[in-house]
Amino acid sequence: MVSAIFSLLTQESMKEKRVTQQDVAKAAGVHRTTVSLSFKRHPSIPEDTRERVLKIAKKMGYCPDPMLSALASYRSGLQTRPYQGTLAWLLIDSHLLPMDWHDLIYHTYFLGAEEQAKEYGYNIEVFDYNTNEMSAKRMASILRARNVNGILLSPQSLPHTVREFVWNDFSFISFGYTLSSPKLHLVTAAQYRSTLRLLDKMHQVGYRRIAFAFDATHDARVDHNFLAGYLTFQHTNGMTPLIYPYSWLPKTMDSFLEFYRVNKPDAVITGDINLVRYIRELGLRVPEDIGVGSPVVGSRAYGITGFDENNREIGATAVNRLVNMIFRGEKGIPSEAQCTLVDGIWVEGETL
Repeated sequence: MVSAIFSLLTQESMKEKRVTQQDVAKAAGVHRTTVSLSFKRHPSIPEDTRERVLKIAKKMGYCPDPMLSALASYRSGLQTRPYQGTLAWLLIDSHLLPMDWHDLIYHTYFLGAEEQAKEYGYNIEVFDYNTNEMSAKRMASILRARNVNGILLSPQSLPHTVREFVWNDFSFISFGYTLSSPKLHLVTAAQYRSTLRLLDKMHQVGYRRIAFAFDATHDARVDHNFLAGYLTFQHTNGMTPLIYPYSWLPKTMDSFLEFYRVNKPDAVITGDINLVRYIRELGLRVPEDIGVGSPVVGSRAYGITGFDENNREIGATAVNRLVNMIFRGEKGIPSEAQCTLVDGIWVEGETL
């Protein structure tokens, strides 16, 4: 019965001839290659030609054959990728960033991006743009001279940053939430989810009075996802939030012993792995007296337990998004910005 129905459906579908790219090319009076590149929004096809071809294709009812597309993808995967061009890794006012952030965190984004870019035939060139020394137009002209059409925008030096640039000339992918305006497509770590997952694991092994010790600027840089995850978990599980006013610069540990004595936390989550060392310097044992976990385990120093943000995968994902935008000819500020989140990786340390 099933085979009979399938046969009938197949016969019915064969009665309607599929519109091909060659049919569209004939109707538009162009070569089939022009039609193919128009669907890929390739920059070599003039915009008016591309829009005319797409309009004709839509009117004719053309749609890609998924089997042929899969075959083409498979065949291209067997070939060595030809050189496609240069992607820019754009640092803006990087001198304002703490150096360890760029070297330890954002550089790992870069390594993942660089490796993935090679798969598409691109190389990545670093451009360090100091807004006090150069105009945005001048920076854009340098990028165009280097045949750059796609830009990986490194995180900004401060949260809630507003930038002026020649946006319409390039395809952009931004990292993180530090750029508040304009709103670009971005790729970042799933900080909220990692915080919830970390707290759940801590709860499963018996921790009930978990404190929160994050630098306020750090939390602001991730759109307060660490604090949001913490407060959500505490509220959902009927726990009282215990928030310690931690700061990197200057380091604020002078009152931690008093906080510990009054609030009696049995664990703390933090964005600074050095907190393990600071707590031990105060005479407390980790994890015997207090456990420490982090949703942003970058270095394996101090054996801290938590989630690695998976920065290489974030860099690779950003390149995937950017290359697709370039192929589609998608430039400038998007009408609706999209956010791609990359899950972290659990690190079993010695602090819980």
